[in-house]
Amino acid sequence: MQLPLFDARILNPLVRYLDRHGVNSDSYLSERRIPRETLLAGGWIAKKQAYDLIRDVVTREHCPEIVFEAYEDFCFDDLGPIAIAVSSCRTVKEALEVTTRLGGSAFEGNEYFLQIEGKTAWLSYRERKHISEGQDWINDMTLAAYRRMINLLVDPEWLPEKVLIQGAGSSRHVLVDQFNQCQLVSRTGVTALGFPTSFLRRRVQFSSAPLNQTRCNEWRDGITTTGSFSDAIGRLIESRFQYTEIPTLREVSRMTSLSSATIKRRLSEEGLGYQDLIDRLRFEMASKMLIENERSIKEIAIELGYSGCNSFVRAFRRMTATTPGELRRKHLNGYPENAG
Repeated sequence: MQLPLFDARILNPLVRYLDRHGVNSDSYLSERRIPRETLLAGGWIAKKQAYDLIRDVVTREHCPEIVFEAYEDFCFDDLGPIAIAVSSCRTVKEALEVTTRLGGSAFEGNEYFLQIEGKTAWLSYRERKHISEGQDWINDMTLAAYRRMINLLVDPEWLPEKVLIQGAGSSRHVLVDQFNQCQLVSRTGVTALGFPTSFLRRRVQFSSAPLNQTRCNEWRDGITTTGSFSDAIGRLIESRFQYTEIPTLREVSRMTSLSSATIKRRLSEEGLGYQDLIDRLRFEMASKMLIENERSIKEIAIELGYSGCNSFVRAFRRMTATTPGELRRKHLNGYPENAG
């Protein structure tokens, strides 16, 4: 059993749309236990959290085309580090291939690919596993985001003429101006946006802020994860370390829609307990904070949920055979690789 995660940044256009129209987006985020900061700074949420949030918005706002409308505001920055990789591309074909390759890492369990059929190229998406009733509107999100990608990369005035929609199909696209002239080619196992194959040879048109080349190279190769259950739970918890109190097992259960017993059993199969996972994440976060040298040891202890500085030092020494202060001094002396 996998626990697919979702890069929360892709929800930003929907939240921006709600905020512009005077809707309390925080109430939607809070109900689905998604810290707003994870959308702004980037972080992982369970895919079901994202899909259920979208369903909530469509249902309560009584606007079936709201996802299409919201993602008219999509920009590459809403893909987080993927945008860094795309911004180094020279041609439209290269940019779309990078986006589709990395998309499967940022939105786990989804397949993104580029298909060429004569004069029409198809930017395609497929998802084989049912996650939530909100899943149907992911087709809308994907089509709207795909159109904006072509606008940003090639021509800001271009409008699509052909779409494919997976599943039972939907006519919601005809409710928005940007898609109401589209021909629904067929209802197949993929959702796809058709555009002229000739676009692929064009040079990328958009510009971006100065790049961090290290991060660019890193993301062109994709995200490296173990694919294990503990890895997914760990990334989910880590995304909240800096924004909220450390989530309890019960809270993680509610976020993932898995029972506490199931989470404990799956972690146990990998030789871990929930507290073991928390301790490991605390240590990794503490090491990073100490090396950055921006906060005192006492401040770090409080932020990581320790009862006091002494308990933090004891726990750190138990895991590393050194103290937080010693690790920081080693880094400042120029040999952090030997720390701990």
